Amino acid sequence: LSPPGLPNPDGDVLVDLHVPDESKEARRAEAATLPKVLINDIDLNWLQTIGEGWASPLRGFMREGTLLETLHFNSILTDP
Repeated sequence: LSPPGLPNPDGDVLVDLHVPDESKEARRAEAATLPKVLINDIDLNWLQTIGEGWASPLRGFMREGTLLETLHFNSILTDP
């Protein structure tokens, strides 16, 4: 557990960004309309890390402000 006054490292909520089975077809249709980008193996690994919740409580890539906050406070106090 975290020291008093600080949230637990996972924010007490695990972030799971997997698409539920009942939404998969709609999400595939939506994805077909979006621009495509080429990614390499490292990019794919980062997407898997975030998607499976290994970087919980992050819901996406860390921005500079959040990175500096974690370096300064050794914790994420907000998730912009």
